[in-house]
Amino acid sequence: MPFCSNVDHRIREATTLAPSVGNFTFYFDSVTSKDGNTFTKSFISGRGEDDNFEWRLAIERRQLASERQLKALLQETERLREENDVLRIQLQHQGLLDVNVRGAK
Repeated sequence: MPFCSNVDHRIREATTLAPSVGNFTFYFDSVTSKDGNTFTKSFISGRGEDDNFEWRLAIERRQLASERQLKALLQETERLREENDVLRIQLQHQGLLDVNVRGAK
């Protein structure tokens, strides 16, 4: 008698969408013999080609967003430095700031 006729064979799957690691599918393979003993093994499928593409795309989008944010912060820093220089000059002309006192750059 073949082995497969003596068992109840079921595969269940659970999928996780963890943003930091991508898509993984967990498979639970349960085999129950005629005498009632159940044996379970589990395994995880890795990302397939489509999942790898999506994962790389998400990483690239995050990288571009970070670069845009950095550029905006650098522009704001430069703007504030220029504003600080203008205010320092105005105070010097009004005699409210000692000419020897310079802001750190």
